Amino acid sequence: MKNFLMNEFGKEQGEKIYQQQQQKFCALVKQSIGKSESQLKTLKNSILPRIALYQALKELPLSKEIAFQIVEKGFLQDLQEVIKNLHKMEESQCFYKNFCMSFSKDLKGDNWESTIIQCDNKAMIFTMKKCLWHDTCVENDCLELCKMFCQGDNVCYSSMKKITFKRTQTLGMGGNCCDFKFINNEI
Repeated sequence: MKNFLMNEFGKEQGEKIYQQQQQKFCALVKQSIGKSESQLKTLKNSILPRIALYQALKELPLSKEIAFQIVEKGFLQDLQEVIKNLHKMEESQCFYKNFCMSFSKDLKGDNWESTIIQCDNKAMIFTMKKCLWHDTCVENDCLELCKMFCQGDNVCYSSMKKITFKRTQTLGMGGNCCDFKFINNEI
């Protein structure tokens, strides 16, 4: 994040914004009371750094929209590494099976409340009624960032060739759930 900010704002201003982001990040972590170890890990690695940056940027003489665009730009840049890893994993013969096994394992964690509807060699379909990303954005009055996280799923999962990703709604975009559908393209 520090390098991204220095590229966006120059070394001096980027460093200053990064320091403010780090202060806000530490405060947000301290406020994360009652979270499990796995939730804290997700919060620290994925959610809170971006909320802290958004908060820091909004304190500058920037509009809320510009602050959002900057956070989104950094987020989308970070997703490129995830996409690259997904494409590399797709090279394996058992990609769909491994992908579903990994996702199913993650769904059993406490970052979500999910219901698996189908999980076989044709498709993996599930819904989420509760999501740590959504809850955290609501708690920190930045639901617009949740929309960005939801869009990140679309960017990552739509890039796959061996699996088709479909979704009609998300909590972050005003839906009553997040509906996920991963269709195996190899059968």
